[in-house]
Amino acid sequence: MQNHEIYYKIHGEELQYVEIELDPQEAVISEPGSFMMITII
Repeated sequence: MQNHEIYYKIHGEELQYVEIELDPQEAVISEPGSFMMITII
């Protein structure tokens, strides 16, 4: 298994969110109860 570097940015001060850039064929798995949004560019 090959490790990849994760590209992310933390935005905001009081209401923060993390922006994660995925490579093709990568996926995100979140905890139950979390809110997720996806934008395809």
